[in-house]
Amino acid sequence: MSQRVSPMFVLIPRLWVLALLALVLSGCSFTKTSGFTAEDVVGTWYLASADGRGYEWQLVQYREDGRKCGLAVAQRLGSGDAPLVFESRWWLEADAIELQLLTGTGIGMVAGQRITDRILLAGGDQLMTQMSAPRAADTAELFYRVRAEEGVQVCDFVSSYTSQRGLASGTQWPQ
Repeated sequence: MSQRVSPMFVLIPRLWVLALLALVLSGCSFTKTSGFTAEDVVGTWYLASADGRGYEWQLVQYREDGRKCGLAVAQRLGSGDAPLVFESRWWLEADAIELQLLTGTGIGMVAGQRITDRILLAGGDQLMTQMSAPRAADTAELFYRVRAEEGVQVCDFVSSYTSQRGLASGTQWPQ
């Protein structure tokens, strides 16, 4: 005589397997918080943020050849910030992006200046950094990857802007 197995005895182990699989998959992430490589950084990124004090918009490009170029607009209450255009050299060092400024329109931006941006997380479509030198920033910046790279060549724009004004790379631009 054969014993009939209750459907509950078959279903419960399967539910446990499904629950365990869901738990494992939900804990998996494509972002990382250490061990960054150039592959995590290379690309075009944008940041857009607003709060009660104003707004900020940035478009930056990290290229494989070690160039980082950017365009930024920020407006804070009570200030008349002008657009910022810059070019720098970048490399990774101990989970940070090290930069050496080549040109920049911002106040206090001097050719040769070193900047350190700690990488807090990277992966997928996000890159979060926080400036730690020459001065520590109050907040981190969360950038999102621009996927349509064909039409967005920030470094080409910066180079064109520089050459149209007769400014050589490595000079400080007029304020």
